[in-house]
Amino acid sequence: LFFSLYNSCNINTQEVLKMNLKHYSMYLVLSFGLLITSGCATESAHNQPDSSKPNTSSSIEITQNSNTQSVEQMKQYTTEIEEAQKLFSDGDYPGAIAAAQLVVDKSPQNDQAYSLKGFALALNGDTSQGLDMTKKAYELNPQNVGNFYNMAMVYKLMGQLNESKGWFDKVLEKDPNNTWSVYGIATIYADQQQDKEALKWLGRAIKIDPTVKDVARTQDHFERFHGREAFENLVAP
Repeated sequence: LFFSLYNSCNINTQEVLKMNLKHYSMYLVLSFGLLITSGCATESAHNQPDSSKPNTSSSIEITQNSNTQSVEQMKQYTTEIEEAQKLFSDGDYPGAIAAAQLVVDKSPQNDQAYSLKGFALALNGDTSQGLDMTKKAYELNPQNVGNFYNMAMVYKLMGQLNESKGWFDKVLEKDPNNTWSVYGIATIYADQQQDKEALKWLGRAIKIDPTVKDVARTQDHFERFHGREAFENLVAP
C-alpha cells in the first residue's frame, strides 16, 4: 500500500494494496500506507483501520528527533504535512512531493516530510530517489515505526522483496499484529512462489482483520491461488 507511511499516518494503504505490485504505473500499499498514519508513533505502531477512505480527522503526532529542532518548531508544520498527506491519499503524487518539499525546505530535520516525499516519489516512478528520501527519514528518526513501514513499501515497489520483508519484520517487532505488514509479507511469499508461507501469513492477516479477505480476492499476488481449497476457505465471506 507511507509514503505508507504506516497505518498511523492517515494514508490509504488498503488502496495501495489493491494495486498490482508487478504491473503498476503508480503503486497506490499496502497501506497508509505512508504506512503516513494518524501520528507516526515513535515506539509503537497501530493497526490499520478500515482505510477505504483516508482518515483526515486525526492529527499527526510530531516526534522530536535527535538533531536540532524543538517540538514546538516542528509542530508548526503539522498543517503543511497534513495537506501533503491529503494530496498523497488523493493520488496526486506530484502535488504531495511538492508540498512535502516545502516542509523540508523550512524544516530540514522533519523526518515525516522526507518519508512522505520518498514514498510519493516511488509511487510516481522515481524509486531510486524515493529510497534516498525514505532512508533520510529513517536516519533522522530511527525510532519512528512509520519509517520502517515506508522503507518496506519502497523496497517492495523496487522489487527488492527480501529487503522489503526485513523492514516489515521490523514493524512487527514493535507491533506483532500490524495487519498490513503481515499482509505485506504474505504477498511477498506469494510473489516468491512460497505458497505454504503465503497462505500462512495471509491467514494470520485475516485473523487480525477480516477485511483483508476483500483485498486478497482482488490482488494479482493471489490470482493463481483462486480455486484452491485452502485459499478459498481463507477468503470465503
